[in-house]
Amino acid sequence: MVLEAMQGTVLSVAGIAAPMLGALLYAQWGLSRIVEIDLICAAVALLALLPAFVPSPPPSDTGQQAQGNLWKEAVYGFRFIASHPSLLALQGVFLLGNLLGNLFGSLHAPMILARTAGNARALAAVEMAGGISALVAGVLLSAWGGPKKRVYGVLMGQMIWMFSLLVMGLGRDLPLPIAATVIGALPGPLANSS
Repeated sequence: MVLEAMQGTVLSVAGIAAPMLGALLYAQWGLSRIVEIDLICAAVALLALLPAFVPSPPPSDTGQQAQGNLWKEAVYGFRFIASHPSLLALQGVFLLGNLLGNLFGSLHAPMILARTAGNARALAAVEMAGGISALVAGVLLSAWGGPKKRVYGVLMGQMIWMFSLLVMGLGRDLPLPIAATVIGALPGPLANSS
């Protein structure tokens, strides 16, 4: 769990620098140039993966039982999840959380821009606050190690994140979206590493 928290900490550093850099580049170059740079960086990243060797571990007994075509493997997976009620409930929590979170995620930037008259710096401030919050949470989680029962970490993280989405929707002025983003980014490393 500590390793996952540290990985989340490293990723949150990008959440601090990217919004500020994005706002600066957008003001200087515009969106088309930024998309070109993004595509070039993605191509370089893909090329860097070409020489990488990924070993294939031997399948487990359960994996051998499920082996077959895609349909057979999918049916086996659904039956396995359905036969474990706690796993099915956890899948439901993730389904609902990801559905609502991704719906909101697609509207986050336009909502901030609409409420600040298109101010890219305000959006960058909100995004940077979230990145700093995730960084602090990742460092604290790395030191703490997380809860003994990891399902509590998942459920508490999801609950706090959903609460922050409600607060974000209520905010009309910039301080409330910043506070909601900070609150929402704090449980991310906890839920993901748990």
